Amino acid sequence: MTFRSIMILCATVVTLGLLSSAQAACIWGELANFDVHNFTNQPVNDFMLTLQGISCDDIESFYFPEMYDSIRCWEDASGTNIKWYFPPAQPSSMIHFGVRLRAGVPAPIVVFAALTFDCNPVATIPFPWQRWEGTVECPIWDIIPGNETVPPQGVVVWRQAAFSPVEIPLENLTVDDPMVEGLDWFFIDDTGQVLYPDGEIALEMQTTGDPAAVVMYRVEDFDGTLYMVFLSEALISYGPSSTEESTWGRIKALYR
Repeated sequence: MTFRSIMILCATVVTLGLLSSAQAACIWGELANFDVHNFTNQPVNDFMLTLQGISCDDIESFYFPEMYDSIRCWEDASGTNIKWYFPPAQPSSMIHFGVRLRAGVPAPIVVFAALTFDCNPVATIPFPWQRWEGTVECPIWDIIPGNETVPPQGVVVWRQAAFSPVEIPLENLTVDDPMVEGLDWFFIDDTGQVLYPDGEIALEMQTTGDPAAVVMYRVEDFDGTLYMVFLSEALISYGPSSTEESTWGRIKALYR
């Protein structure tokens, strides 16, 4: 994929920091946590994802609080299925889930996401799963692609991004954790961006020397109904580069 051909509809550049020497960035790990909103009018106690492009063995760990009942991962013709079982969550509540992929494993493609009650479907959920791409010229890219869970009319995505001076563990990668709340967040979207099933939204993040980059995005319907909040963390390693003597950290939003 080449990013030279991207049509820039909106671009925002923000200075985040200055590297003392030129460095090249490489993403060596990814963590993903997501809060799913029970936007229905009834309780739910299961959440199921079907993913393509990864296997159960590609998942290093799950976010699984003690209060949850169990978790199951299995593979079949439809893909890799993950199901969390938890005490009933009432309407308007948020339910938290998460995974850590093994190093080098690509981001999965979500083909099905649903809230259920005692294994009976309650509601399907638009579930775009972002991916990270690293380059040797320092920028890393956060890309949110559409998929078949996104309705034809699209969904509205609101993003914010930050760098972290330390790696945030999976159990702390939640919207209300002090490690996340304390980051210097930059709001990317002044207005929500529409993501279609065959579209994508890209975000360039010029590295600052910090070991982690974090993107948080909300997925909503056009009437403001919240489906989920996704938090993704890229773990970054650095090596020497002779392309520049210094590099400013910045974030640039590109929509296509």
